[in-house]
Amino acid sequence: MNFNVIIELLFGTESEGFVNLHSLILIISMMLIVAISNEAGLFQYIALNLIKLSKGKPLYLMSIFCLITIFISAILNNILTVIILIPLTITVSRILNVNPSAYILTQAILVNIGGTFFTISSIPNILISTYADIQFIDFFLNVGTISLIIFV
Repeated sequence: MNFNVIIELLFGTESEGFVNLHSLILIISMMLIVAISNEAGLFQYIALNLIKLSKGKPLYLMSIFCLITIFISAILNNILTVIILIPLTITVSRILNVNPSAYILTQAILVNIGGTFFTISSIPNILISTYADIQFIDFFLNVGTISLIIFV
């Protein structure tokens, strides 16, 4: 078996500029940052502050998680948003001794909605806006405002 085929599948080719390598490095780096943050207690600290802010009430906590999810997914890639938020959600759920399924399911839906706010929010948005030559503000006015209405 030719080892170059495996390398090309994982990292892309030189003519493509090793496009896949950038994505892999970004995802692996974010996973490392999340693991280090978890070990350092960052998620526990944020979780305690979220619980204090919501006063431990599940509906308030869900609202806060919704806002955080939309904000982060509008700026970062959907995968990175999930990598950041799921450990935080599980930490909060463990502290409150509640089932995290409702929070995680809601976040999964909102990550996709938040991913349509801006041209930079997801890879398909970048590809569509680049190919169709759609400006950032035009994309937000035509797609982002509908996403905002759907979120509300």
